[in-house]
Amino acid sequence: MKNLLYKEFMLAIHPMVWVFALFGLMIFIPNYPNSVFVIYVMMSFIFLFQGSRENNDTFYSALLPIKKRDIVKARFLSILAFEMLSIIMAAVAGISTYFMGYGPMGKQIGSLSNGGGVGIPPTLAFFGFVFLAFAIFNSVFLNMHYHQKFRMLVPMILSSVLGYLPLILAEIFASMQGTPLESISHQLDVVANDTLVCQLLIFLGGIGTYVVSFFLTYFSCAKKFERIDL
Repeated sequence: MKNLLYKEFMLAIHPMVWVFALFGLMIFIPNYPNSVFVIYVMMSFIFLFQGSRENNDTFYSALLPIKKRDIVKARFLSILAFEMLSIIMAAVAGISTYFMGYGPMGKQIGSLSNGGGVGIPPTLAFFGFVFLAFAIFNSVFLNMHYHQKFRMLVPMILSSVLGYLPLILAEIFASMQGTPLESISHQLDVVANDTLVCQLLIFLGGIGTYVVSFFLTYFSCAKKFERIDL
C-alpha cells in the first residue's frame, strides 16, 4: 500500500489537484461565500481520474502483483487526503478571520454596505455541512464511476450538484435574518453559548456521515472494480 500511495502522489495526481485543495484559503476573501471552495475541490478530481484514464494508470496498476481492491483503496486514500487538506486550509483561514477585523464571530452575515460578509460564516455548523457535502459527492461520484467502467462527465456533474446541495441549504437558512426562520439563522451563523450544542451536533453529524459513507463507498467500489474485466 505504501508503494501504491507513492505512485499515486508522485505519478498519478495532477498538480492542479494540489492547487484546488488549497482553495479552502478562499475564506480569507472578504464578502465572498465561504462554501464556494468546496465545489472547486470536487471538480478538481476530474484531473485525477481523467489523467489516470488517459495514461492507462488503472490498467497498469491492475497488471501489478497486488489485489485489485488495493488499487481502489489507494485512490480513496488520495481523495481523503485532498479533502482533509482543503478542510484544514479552510479551518485555518476561518479561525484567522476572528483576529483580522472581520468581527467577533469571524466572517459574518450582513449587508455589504454594513461591512458584513455573505453566506454562512466558518462556524462548526459550516464545517459539518462541508463534511456532509463531501460525503454525498464521494458516494455518488465514486459509485457511478466504478459502476459505469470509469465514465467521468455525468458522474462528476451529478455528484457535484447533489454534493453541493447541503451547503446551498445552509447558505439559505443562514440568511433568514428578519424572517420567521431567524432562529435557525441564529443557530447557524452565531458563535455563542446558546448555539454551541446545535453547531456541535451538526459538526459531529457531518463527520460521522462522512466516515460511514467513506467506508461503505469503498467496499462497494472495491467489489465493483474486482468484477470489471479490464
